[in-house]
Amino acid sequence: MTPQETADPARVRRWFERLYRQARGHMHVAYTGNWAGRTFDLAADGIEAAVKYVGKVDATVRPAGIYSRITTLRQPPDEDRRGGVTLTASLPALWADVCKRATLGLGFAETRDSPCHPLDSVEKE
Repeated sequence: MTPQETADPARVRRWFERLYRQARGHMHVAYTGNWAGRTFDLAADGIEAAVKYVGKVDATVRPAGIYSRITTLRQPPDEDRRGGVTLTASLPALWADVCKRATLGLGFAETRDSPCHPLDSVEKE
């Protein structure tokens, strides 16, 4: 994204709902420079709170990346920790590394060395 662009809350919400709507436990969101991140209780209003958190982080911190953990947690980890396998509650989907530029319709990077090259986003037949 260019410095003027911000995360679209509707798209973030749709993504989180697809992943976590039927999951149990706590979802985890972190960003570059703060890998401990925060957890959000899915039994409460976790998805909506996580969407607001992403918007706030994106607008104020402007990190290189914001990430949601694919596994949910049984409980929040200790402060300043991400939590390990022993805290895992569920795996609501398989993991995939999505190119943000492609997902947001911003086009692809120009060089093959870029992490968002179109050949990396298309399955070869």
